[in-house]
Amino acid sequence: MRLLSISLAAAALIACGSASTELSAQAQDTSLISAELPQITGEYVWTMDKKKSALTFVANHGGDFTGTFSHFDAAIKLNPNAPEDGSIHAIVDLSSIDAGDSDRNANLPLADWFDMKLYPTATFISNEISKTDAGYAAGGTLSIKGISQDATLSFTLTVTGNTARAIGGLTLDRRDFKLGESADFANEDWVKFPVIVKVDITARS
Repeated sequence: MRLLSISLAAAALIACGSASTELSAQAQDTSLISAELPQITGEYVWTMDKKKSALTFVANHGGDFTGTFSHFDAAIKLNPNAPEDGSIHAIVDLSSIDAGDSDRNANLPLADWFDMKLYPTATFISNEISKTDAGYAAGGTLSIKGISQDATLSFTLTVTGNTARAIGGLTLDRRDFKLGESADFANEDWVKFPVIVKVDITARS
């Protein structure tokens, strides 16, 4: 029965299933999270195309599996030629998760995992963005379950006209955010510690 539980991810990045009717109802309206984003103005401000953007994660629970978050948004200001002046503020509605299994979806909202009644969202807020040999790196703070940790989001960026596409991600350790607090999950026998969060964002200026 231990297979009833599992970790995120996203960035951890949650709930979708019979144990979370209230949370699922909240997940129907992305304006609930968009309203919490800062209002940014000026040049190189990008509006995320929610229909063409994806936030996924890969975790291991008796084997690798991929999950998704359907509701998330970001306030983005980024000049590809001067990224140091940019900023990224992303927020994820954790109740919009689909971890690919009804048992996982039912257990992830609980206190041992995301404790979504107390912590319904996760956020990433950059404090620096720089060019790298492979593309770009946004260093900042990832907050899940009321816990904030330093994190770096690496991504490539393709700009065509007024449309930009960023593809990248980061890897987190679920222990850093107390995901899987029961004794059953203190080691990697059931759920591995690393979680890979992947982003594929299309935005328009």
